[in-house]
Amino acid sequence: MNILRMIKLFGWESKISERLSGKREDELHWIKKIRIWTVINNNLTSVFSLCSDLHADMLDPLFLYSFVIPLLTMVLTYATFAVIMGRPLSASIVFSSMAVFEQLREVVHVGFYFVPVLIQAKVSLERLTGFLNDVSPTVSAGLATKLI
Repeated sequence: MNILRMIKLFGWESKISERLSGKREDELHWIKKIRIWTVINNNLTSVFSLCSDLHADMLDPLFLYSFVIPLLTMVLTYATFAVIMGRPLSASIVFSSMAVFEQLREVVHVGFYFVPVLIQAKVSLERLTGFLNDVSPTVSAGLATKLI
């Protein structure tokens, strides 16, 4: 309450209001990004769980990104290995590489999970840094009296 009285006493309402609205705009910007990444993450999670279901809509963009693109990557890798490099494909090579591709798909999925968490951590650290680096008028006034 004392800080609010001080703001009123020194007539800093407009300046504080501008600072707060600027911080609120930044916060809303980052909240929007967090929400977008959360929606993407949730959709990818549900699509990964639907990949085993063959009745999924084949024209869905999320289905394309989570199933078709990794499949094309596998096929192109096998084609490069067999045609360009001229090496024979055997069952042991194909099945072991399929396991590696599945692990890579899971790593990408986990990466999409951590993107929103990292954005939240960045926002929190920026807010904390701004708070710690901000010299408020009450601290400045107290320092000035101690120095005099």
